[in-house]
Amino acid sequence: MNGSKSAAYIYIIFAVSAWGSLYVAGKIVLDYLPVTVLLSLRYIIGLSTLLFVSRRMKMDKILKEDRKYIFLIGGIAYYLAVSLQLLGNYLSEASLSSLLNSINPILTVLFAALLLKEALTARKLASVALTILGAIIIIGGVSRGDLLGVAVNLGSVTAWSYGSIIMRKACTKYDALSVTIYSMAFGLLLALPTSMAELYVTKFSFTGIPLSVIFLVLFIGIVCTAAALYSWNKGLSIIDAGTSSLFLPLQPVVSSVLGIFILGETLTINYILGSSLVLMGILYSVAPVKIKQINTKESLNTSL
Repeated sequence: MNGSKSAAYIYIIFAVSAWGSLYVAGKIVLDYLPVTVLLSLRYIIGLSTLLFVSRRMKMDKILKEDRKYIFLIGGIAYYLAVSLQLLGNYLSEASLSSLLNSINPILTVLFAALLLKEALTARKLASVALTILGAIIIIGGVSRGDLLGVAVNLGSVTAWSYGSIIMRKACTKYDALSVTIYSMAFGLLLALPTSMAELYVTKFSFTGIPLSVIFLVLFIGIVCTAAALYSWNKGLSIIDAGTSSLFLPLQPVVSSVLGIFILGETLTINYILGSSLVLMGILYSVAPVKIKQINTKESLNTSL
């Protein structure tokens, strides 16, 4: 069991780190591509990657009574939450978007306690407090002039937190790769009409896009979408949604590091102190506790 949990932590850390890099890459790409066009492209690339990887694997067949969960994941998490996240990234500074999305643990832990009956322990709450405090210190506060971006990002956080609970329920019954592919396909199905409308309204043209931006779009589609979403779902199939969410504050840490090397930002005392608190919160959350473990079975029949 400990080996499985260690693997889950690796999956979750990879996913969160990839999403942290998305804020920097996305900020650059969104200067050239409309929001929903980028969303469609990342899902086309991501879905193609996952289908190529899974071509020799037998995917789980989703039972008819469980298909609603795939639709909810695709619609709420992969379409609504990610669309709002990209829009928020466009409207706000990358660091601000990263900070706001790092508060996912608060909502995810609460949703998990309410909907999955996961224990809301003192350790989990303390870990949330440490990681959120660290994220706030890293960013150094929120600008008052960015209210629209703040509202959009908070909408993304809420949608993703709720979607993560549904992912957790689905991944306890079906293979994570199957859940990811089916959900992403539905998210793409919703994104395509929106992107077509945006192309028509903005009269956007793909001519003149730099090669570097094309490579970044491929990176976003393969690493930040296909690999990250599969890794996240794989981690959720092993550990609970509340614990998984505690790793999300690593996003602003990764964004800050990339900002230093790519955008020329300086390493401040806020970053050092904030990163230390984030890592302390995560290590505290995953440290072994000598208590009697009670195995319980989670059922998709639990009401949402």
